[in-house]
Amino acid sequence: MSLILVMLKLNYSSKPIESFLKKLFLYLQLSCDLNLEAESADGSTVPLPVHKYVLIARNHVFRAMLCGPLADNSDTIIIPDISAEALHELLRYDTLY
Repeated sequence: MSLILVMLKLNYSSKPIESFLKKLFLYLQLSCDLNLEAESADGSTVPLPVHKYVLIARNHVFRAMLCGPLADNSDTIIIPDISAEALHELLRYDTLY
């Protein structure tokens, strides 16, 4: 899907660029290149598609995980000791604010 079609689908003409980027990066999950996995409340594993370079730019912990000397280069990273709901809120905060 082209960027123009995405912009039209999101009604971009009436919204500021921040709103457009929030939807593009968090909700549409276009061209996500990494999955973070965490457990949900019912015990199942939930994949959360993310943009690796957005995480690297916005969060020093993810920057160390993905770019440091012990960087994990797989397409899926399991995040232990955090619920999927809490991880989703962390990603929402780090990506949007």
